[in-house]
Amino acid sequence: MKHLNKIWVVVVLLTLPIMAQQSYVLPLLANFNPYPSIGYNDCWGYTAPDGREYALLGVESGTSIVDITDTDNLVEIAFIPSANSTWKDIKTYQHYAYVVTDLIGLGLQIIDLSTLPDSVTLVNTYTGFSISHNIYIDESNALLYAEGGGGIRILTLADPVNPVQIAFFGVPSHDVYAAGNIAYVSQGWSGTYGLYNVSNPFSPTLITQIITPSGGYAHNAWASEDGDYLMTTEEVPAGLTVKLWDISDVNNITLTDDYIASSGGRPHNTHIKGNYAYISHYWDGLRIVDISNPDSIFEVSYYDTYPNPGSQYEGDWGAYPFYHSGKVIASDRTYGLFVLYFPPAGEQGISLTATTLEFDTVAVGSSVLRSFEVVNSGAVILNVADIQSTNPAFSPGITSFSLHPGESQTVEVSFTPLSEGNYEGELYIFSSDPVADSLTVLLSGVATTPTDITQAPGVPSTFSVSPNYPNPFNPVTTISYQIPQTSPVKLAVYDMNGKLVKVLVDQQQAAGNYQVQWDGVNQQGQPVVSGVYFYTFRAGQYTQTRKMVLLK
Repeated sequence: MKHLNKIWVVVVLLTLPIMAQQSYVLPLLANFNPYPSIGYNDCWGYTAPDGREYALLGVESGTSIVDITDTDNLVEIAFIPSANSTWKDIKTYQHYAYVVTDLIGLGLQIIDLSTLPDSVTLVNTYTGFSISHNIYIDESNALLYAEGGGGIRILTLADPVNPVQIAFFGVPSHDVYAAGNIAYVSQGWSGTYGLYNVSNPFSPTLITQIITPSGGYAHNAWASEDGDYLMTTEEVPAGLTVKLWDISDVNNITLTDDYIASSGGRPHNTHIKGNYAYISHYWDGLRIVDISNPDSIFEVSYYDTYPNPGSQYEGDWGAYPFYHSGKVIASDRTYGLFVLYFPPAGEQGISLTATTLEFDTVAVGSSVLRSFEVVNSGAVILNVADIQSTNPAFSPGITSFSLHPGESQTVEVSFTPLSEGNYEGELYIFSSDPVADSLTVLLSGVATTPTDITQAPGVPSTFSVSPNYPNPFNPVTTISYQIPQTSPVKLAVYDMNGKLVKVLVDQQQAAGNYQVQWDGVNQQGQPVVSGVYFYTFRAGQYTQTRKMVLLK
């Protein structure tokens, strides 16, 4: 009598700590280097209302507008000239790009991007200030912050083509970032970062200052999206770390952790998107650092834009990670624009190619394999530490592995029943995936008493299946077949409508000659009616179907 072996088969991916953090090379989608003899500086990005994506690439002699939507075919749409300068900074607001070149008297270029992908237009050059090294635009408040001339200027973009200065504050500085009514000012050689209240942008006031413990040049700062943390870079001297500060209590700011590329190097700028910091690290290229645990930040990915040794300011100057598609651009001073890929924040890490595995009917004592793939669709290397089955009838062929982003691993599960019955069970996969804490694959199988199979001596040279004998038959007929090498074999009987009647063989078999009998009963053990039936033999890539007649 058949009995029920019932254990649900669930694949659960649990979040485990990564024992040793690993960093992988970002996928390169494209490299664009149209001005190798001139040189490059910063970059920024722009996504048009129609979804097309553009890189705004700083060239020492101007600004290159590049369509990066199709990474197999990057197209420079326009080039807006400027005076030659090592330094350039670019930001966007609405459908305008704003460009400063750190030379006295050049002001602020304003470029209209609304006619992309056909063209762009330089619509104005604002000359209300003489020089600026870096700018930032607080888009939610339509305010442009410009470093230069011994402090920070605030310009309203109520009329985007004709900015108007409304405030000047602070001390000689290098860079500025603003969000949530706070301006974060990198105050250069003072070795400090000033936090200013700009809730009234006409009259900013100093909240507090962060003093760098290493006394380096306060070069750049960027706040986390919740405003609780601030990451800072010190460009000079080389070898100083990128630092992460807890600023949730401005009266008690603390350093939580720091980072530098393995070579030491010279960090330049940092930008934060979600749980990741994107750091342009000069000759160490672009470095992506996980800051989800502020007390223990670590590198997850990188791309070395400058393969040569470096010592000064060679390599990756800027980066822009804010495309929704997952594209990330980096601007190398020598090798131009790099278009890379880092999966969007929140994209699930591990996924499965199947949600169910059905083993059909298997003879007791034999074994059948089914498989699914574990895919890493996320942004970081994932470790599968263990795979455990709660039902010994189902057994995984692999129990641990690591997956780089984009990689997959085939997991084979064998079903080896020891008694008749219906089987279901649970398989647990333990991984370091930070997003998907549980996924489920349902497995099922049926075990029956094995059909008598006899093996004749000798090793055949070809696959074949013979006509059954006798034919017509009543009540039993014999089917003979041969296989020249170890192969998965399936032999099944079907009725005139193609409906499965009985599986006679479904197992891995060694090379040899075999015979199997069918006694005219179906999968449920019930006698079938007289008529024409077909049996299909599959072994390796070989398939053949033959006809037989049951007469009662």
